[in-house]
Amino acid sequence: SIIQESFLDPSSEIGQVKTSEDANVFLTNYLNAQYDNGNGAGKYVFFRVNKGDQNSFVYGWNAYVLKSSQAEDGQATAPEIKYKSVVDPIDLPEPEPEPEPTVPIGENLVSNSDFDSADGWSIVNQYEAENTMGTILFENGIAKFIETDSAVEGSWKHLGIYTDLELSSGIYQFDMEINYQEVMDAWGEVYIGRNAPISGNEYNGDLQVLKVFNTWECASVKTFSGKSTETGCDLNDRPGQFEISAPGTYFLLFRSGGASYGDIGVQIDKVTLEKVQ
Repeated sequence: SIIQESFLDPSSEIGQVKTSEDANVFLTNYLNAQYDNGNGAGKYVFFRVNKGDQNSFVYGWNAYVLKSSQAEDGQATAPEIKYKSVVDPIDLPEPEPEPEPTVPIGENLVSNSDFDSADGWSIVNQYEAENTMGTILFENGIAKFIETDSAVEGSWKHLGIYTDLELSSGIYQFDMEINYQEVMDAWGEVYIGRNAPISGNEYNGDLQVLKVFNTWECASVKTFSGKSTETGCDLNDRPGQFEISAPGTYFLLFRSGGASYGDIGVQIDKVTLEKVQ
């Protein structure tokens, strides 16, 4: 047997045998030779064991323990083979946290904020793809939400326009110029979030930045021209101001929808987002 060949040294603990450190190498070589690439299969039973953490075994982080549950009195008196590694693991370096992006205070972080072209901006349908009642045009330095030529009068549509930004932790202020006349059963809102908007899904992001207009809640501003934070529809103490707690890539989106974009469409321009603290 393995014990008779002196590969295992009897222990003073009842029902247990364990290897010495010197015997580990001989034991491994002996078992490999007996296995003989499969020719010795059936003569021995082989186990693959994984070590536990320091709290798993009283013998330490590098202890391996095999037990048989087939002993007459169960695991309490089952024989054990213990193996303790003599190789110390290499300490892995702690991963360094990703540096926060450098975001200057007081500078506009939105590229192409004047809509000189469509560069840097993406359009996303907030309704199903089959809803083609509305579109967004980039012309004359503005982005304009309008009904399509084929739109059925009074039919609902919902579109969004967004850009991505690298933000650090801090407090930010949003604003933009907005111009619309006699919108009907319509709304306009700004959101920001870590996940990118998806076509066919209304985007709520991680938080609402600004409620620009809503003809049910703010019926007095069906017509407006000026800063989006000054429509009076958003009742927060500082409309358009919000806090970012985790740095990373964020998506800033303005969405507008409803029965009618009004006489001139919903026009936006000069989008700004500044870090204030």
